[in-house]
Amino acid sequence: MKMCACGHPLHYTDPELQEVVEQQIAQLGESIRIALPSGRKFMVPRHFIALHGVKGYELPGVAALYGFEEVR
Repeated sequence: MKMCACGHPLHYTDPELQEVVEQQIAQLGESIRIALPSGRKFMVPRHFIALHGVKGYELPGVAALYGFEEVR
């Protein structure tokens, strides 16, 4: 069973959206690098973004909470 970074099984309510995200992951990888204006960058799972969204100002706290990798 595939899990969301939030700790729950993937919880899409729209199977078509899940299929689109799965296709993106197959082509581009599980996570995407998000760069903040401050220069900090984080690897964020695509499923998490699709299921929860992500706001730049919240990302450092969300990254710490869910263990997203900070990269250079």
